[in-house]
Amino acid sequence: MLDLNPINLVRGKPGARNGGLFAYVNDRPYVASSFLSSAIARVFGTAMSGKCDKMQELADTPLALTACIHILPCHQDRELSNKIFEPLGYTVAVKTYPLDEKFPEWGESPYVDLTISGRLKLSELLNHLYVLIPVLDRQKHYYISEDEIEKLLKNGEGWLGDHPSRNVIVERYFHRQKSYAHQTLERLLEGEPEENSESDGAKNVASPEAQEKINL
Repeated sequence: MLDLNPINLVRGKPGARNGGLFAYVNDRPYVASSFLSSAIARVFGTAMSGKCDKMQELADTPLALTACIHILPCHQDRELSNKIFEPLGYTVAVKTYPLDEKFPEWGESPYVDLTISGRLKLSELLNHLYVLIPVLDRQKHYYISEDEIEKLLKNGEGWLGDHPSRNVIVERYFHRQKSYAHQTLERLLEGEPEENSESDGAKNVASPEAQEKINL
């Protein structure tokens, strides 16, 4: 359970989005967002690293795990949660809500409850959540600097480079910082066979086709 201090939320942080009514009227205290990712890193940092002094064999053992993320913003692509979690071996269940039960013509709410289940190491689950929750939300609560490149590469090690939706994940993770997204994709492409990069426009960052795919 994550509880945000509304006073600190209004004050904001240096470089963060602020000003106007957004500082006072927003969904941040009620949704799963980058605040949740930061809390995961702070509380479960050791578990994310996959290290355990007394029971390392347990930390290295895949377990049957389930994570439920309530009120997760998913404003544009309702199928995106399946696209990014299923290739990682999860079974995905999404529960939607009407925007207003009294006005069904308004359609569905942009928020969903997401449940993912799979057999994997705890460190893998936590790193997946840490990276992919902000990918679905696209609105980080802090200023995105170049340091985020190393952070994403570290938490995406072992799975992001081969993910079929890699470009989409990276682009949405950095949101408007397209130069950082391009640098990250270039780093992820290092070491791949040259013929693959030339034949697959989705993996060739320098090609017009790749630019079109990652510029959502």
